[in-house]
Amino acid sequence: MTAIADLQPEYILGSDGKTKAVILSLECITALLQRLNQYEQDDDWDKQIQADAESGRLDRLFAADIQAYEAGQYQPI
Repeated sequence: MTAIADLQPEYILGSDGKTKAVILSLECITALLQRLNQYEQDDDWDKQIQADAESGRLDRLFAADIQAYEAGQYQPI
């Protein structure tokens, strides 16, 4: 995947010297879209975990861990 630092955009300036447009290669646009898609997938995963936690669906999963922690049966990481 192309890194942001490797995009090498071309800037089009207006008569006032301010950037009016940015031109990127098709390869760079594809890389950006892939990265944005990954962020969206990560966000969907986070939303699902949050919804599961709020609904109590994860309570059983963590119950044994919480009991072990409260009994002092844990190791710092």
